[in-house]
Amino acid sequence: MANQVDYRDTTPNNFPQDYDPTKVDSRVKLRSDSIKHKQKGVDTREAMYQALEIGSVTANEAKETAVDTASRQDESEKKVQDTSDNVNNVLAEITKNSGDTAAPEVIAARKPDGKPAFKSLGERLNNMPFIEDFNNKDIDNDYYDIQGGIVAPTDLKAFKDSIDGSKFNVVLQTDIHYELFSNWKPHMDSGLRHTLNAMYLQDKVNAVLFNGDNINNGGGYDDKSKAIKLIDDFSTTVLGLASSKTPVFINKGNHDNNYRDSTVWDSSQLKTPIDDVISNAEFANWFKYNGRYGEIRNGNSAYYYKDFDEHNIRLIGLDSYDLPEKSSDGVTFDFDGRHASIFGIRQVEWLAKALETDKHVLITTHNPINHTLGDWDDSKMINHDLIKRLLEAFVIGGKGSVEGDIGSVNYNFENPGNLIGVFTGHLHKDSMQLMNGVNYVQTTCAAVYADFSEGHDDRANFYGTDKEDVLDVIEVDTSNRSVNLKRWGYGDNREFNY
Repeated sequence: MANQVDYRDTTPNNFPQDYDPTKVDSRVKLRSDSIKHKQKGVDTREAMYQALEIGSVTANEAKETAVDTASRQDESEKKVQDTSDNVNNVLAEITKNSGDTAAPEVIAARKPDGKPAFKSLGERLNNMPFIEDFNNKDIDNDYYDIQGGIVAPTDLKAFKDSIDGSKFNVVLQTDIHYELFSNWKPHMDSGLRHTLNAMYLQDKVNAVLFNGDNINNGGGYDDKSKAIKLIDDFSTTVLGLASSKTPVFINKGNHDNNYRDSTVWDSSQLKTPIDDVISNAEFANWFKYNGRYGEIRNGNSAYYYKDFDEHNIRLIGLDSYDLPEKSSDGVTFDFDGRHASIFGIRQVEWLAKALETDKHVLITTHNPINHTLGDWDDSKMINHDLIKRLLEAFVIGGKGSVEGDIGSVNYNFENPGNLIGVFTGHLHKDSMQLMNGVNYVQTTCAAVYADFSEGHDDRANFYGTDKEDVLDVIEVDTSNRSVNLKRWGYGDNREFNY
């Protein structure tokens, strides 16, 4: 190991006089002398931990002096910095000179991976970008005051406590349709606070996933800055609340790009000018398509997979709006997300490789695969059949190729695959379908304004209650090949086997 301690230098120390010994706290000096002269490890350990604690006390005392003596603020702040620097210098010398076996651990703790070491462990801790502990806060305090905050905190806590942490769990929330600038339907601005419900569960699950149509964009704004405001609000809230422990993934939907909707624009203005479209590069920046959680992407693609080895599961996110940014007229793109759903050929080839695994595979994407949970114009659902045939081949196993709308893709699956299911949004209703060995699962919208499930209620009637929101916790038990979808908000629990 590059940073492993190796006691091989037999020459005496020859440190430069790079700090003023007269400024070292006398209490620390007493302990540092003990480190230098005591023969027994237990004595040096005692001196080391007391020196660390004294350093903390000294710094706190200096800070209190600075606050209490406002008229001498500048001088007090300098004393605090001088004290902190000197304590850090002494502690650095302690860990360098100590022959005690604890010294290598202290030295290693001062150095972040791939970065220079700090002078002391305390200095490193003070410089760490600590994230506010969202999940341990009282869930009805001011921290949740985003659009009124979590609506039913007691019920949500009970729901969270019911999650079985021994299983693999993914929070899936889809079709939030966060909106600020359109009055088409009431309460659409509440979408942002629905993300709080999802993020509150993050420390009890393996991943949190937002499955597209994260914003609504009023049918396509002619002022792109409005769509940018919505995307920025959404991504800043979600990723700002995210801890470093639980992956948070954001899939694209047909509303997210700011393409124009035929229900709002007449046919002569329907195609969206290129400058009004939120680009793939902009999505990659806002939604952090950079592999921050160790997920595997194709460059900075919106599609990815992440392995959870402890559960033997591979989570795959597909981009059903993998639109080529090509323009024949130089004014508008040839394809737009309101009128076409595309899986690019490079994505399908990538998927064929990603499916070469013995792990149990859970797939998410916004638009259902055509002719599974919904039927659309085949000419506008490009490579959907290719994805469908590839998944069916994965379940069966073997080697071959599948033909699609624009080319074919080779596959090589050594054994029949373990496909948990394909989880989608878009249709604003709950439904499930088993076709040719593949479970297709649809979750209804988290938006207040619409639910197209058969016999549904007007969700606006539930505004201000837990039923204004919808999310599923997808619980997978690989040993029993079972899936339990636990519902928070409007709707019911569901389950199936694969």
